Amino acid sequence: MTKEPEAIRFFRDKCEQGDLLMTLAAVVLAAGKGTRMKSDLPKVLHKVCGAPIVTHVLKAVEESGAGKIVVVAGYGGEQVVRQIEGRAQVVYQLQQLGTAHALLQAGELFRDFAGHILVVCGDTPLITAKTLREMVIGHINSGAAATVLTAVTANPGSYGRIIRDHSGNLIKNSGAKGRHPGAAGGRGNKHRHVLF
Repeated sequence: MTKEPEAIRFFRDKCEQGDLLMTLAAVVLAAGKGTRMKSDLPKVLHKVCGAPIVTHVLKAVEESGAGKIVVVAGYGGEQVVRQIEGRAQVVYQLQQLGTAHALLQAGELFRDFAGHILVVCGDTPLITAKTLREMVIGHINSGAAATVLTAVTANPGSYGRIIRDHSGNLIKNSGAKGRHPGAAGGRGNKHRHVLF
């Protein structure tokens, strides 16, 4: 009989005890305009399979076990708030100054939070609760300070790149325009999902 990995046992026990909700929170980044979509509608409100993108993301986050969910709204914020219908707390990023700045807007709501925080882009409708749960398990099992979900693509095109050292540790997030010499190949970073 193989021994159950500690992270899986931890996650299962928390779910059974009902207190995973106290150890996992999520921030959904939904402030962007979506300029490439050439629409006045906020990017996260465009529909995929009949529902706004952000509702698919919220469903995955809710089903992942996150007890506290915060949405960072910006462009078209009132429309976004109406769409999420009280499913999350909302903070505003009044100026779109990047991903880190968006995350900082939620900082005050986590002042006394002692668990793990999952950061998910609000424009990733194909993310699943299963993927997020597996990321949480991997993160806890590894003991890492932070975990970044990436994808390997045959042709990364205009995606940013994750640059790793010889041991596989992340050393840089490189945009497509300013490619790092070690960024020629396939680990794409179109959408960031981070856990810390």
